[in-house]
Amino acid sequence: MKKNFTGKVNFWKVMKICAVQAMIAMVLVGVSMAHNSSGQLLETKITLYLEDVSLEKALKEIERVGKVKFVYSEDQLNLDKAITFNAIDQTLGDLLDKLLEPYQIKYKVHEKELTITLKRLIYERGSSDSSDRERSSKVIAQITGHVTDATTSQPLAGVNVILKGTTSGTTTDSEGRFSIQASEDDFLVFSFIGFLSFETKINARSVIDVVLQEDTKKLNEVVVNAGYWAVEN
Repeated sequence: MKKNFTGKVNFWKVMKICAVQAMIAMVLVGVSMAHNSSGQLLETKITLYLEDVSLEKALKEIERVGKVKFVYSEDQLNLDKAITFNAIDQTLGDLLDKLLEPYQIKYKVHEKELTITLKRLIYERGSSDSSDRERSSKVIAQITGHVTDATTSQPLAGVNVILKGTTSGTTTDSEGRFSIQASEDDFLVFSFIGFLSFETKINARSVIDVVLQEDTKKLNEVVVNAGYWAVEN
């Protein structure tokens, strides 16, 4: 007597098809979640009203409400600039665009660390046209490097790397790395809030790794309050 296995074969075919469909659905959901999370920080809703406060105070209030940390160099931003704005259920991205654009400040989001680095596009360091012309006649090379914290040996993101006496500069990425074009006679100036500035001549180096020391004098003026930085007056 012959046995009929048709029913069993069809059953396993259906099971395989269902399994494949389930895997595809999981992958699509994962891609969708990754896409949504990539801009999640800038989509944070902010409701805040500030009148005639300094830019520094405004940034600290946005940090408090938005659960985010701004990273910037004090000598690069005019922190005493008076700010007045009213945000009602506004996204952090829209708020930053409206707040920072008039001051030619751009920002870069580090989603994983919940931090945003700030950098001014044009520095108020006086005219540097002559120095820029002098540099144009020199041999320019690509300089790369890595900036770390002397205490923790961890990379520092958002460190300002400026060619001394010019308006040319860059900032370190989330891994503390930077890349900039310069000549061997140029000096690089590294500055970061809470750390001592560091200056070095490039000479014939193409790779410059820097370790920044904490500015203990300024750190003594800073206290931690409920997980956020606050400066005592």
